[in-house]
Amino acid sequence: MPLNRVELLLGWTGIMVAASGAAYAYFGNFIEPSAVSSDLIGVTVILAALAVGVTLDSVFDLLPARLLLGLATLVLAGVTVISFLFFLELATFLAGGATLLAFIRAYLRRHQPA
Repeated sequence: MPLNRVELLLGWTGIMVAASGAAYAYFGNFIEPSAVSSDLIGVTVILAALAVGVTLDSVFDLLPARLLLGLATLVLAGVTVISFLFFLELATFLAGGATLLAFIRAYLRRHQPA
């Protein structure tokens, strides 16, 4: 399987895991009702940036998309560590794998002998 498809699969799997965890936490009343809107808006913005970054990078191979993917992964990792949202850990590892593959794929393409 080509690396861009593996990157796309890892990224979208991470997005789906994080979105399902957030939905479970919301509908299971695990989040304080006063903080639900701000937490869910923040996680949604991060996941949207991750989705745009991983899709544009794996399909069109754009550097700004790769940087957006990296930035969204860093923010997701920061939110996971700071807020103790443990349902985001697996999603963070999957997004990190997609980000590493994105940069490794760009490096290999640039340094491949012609």
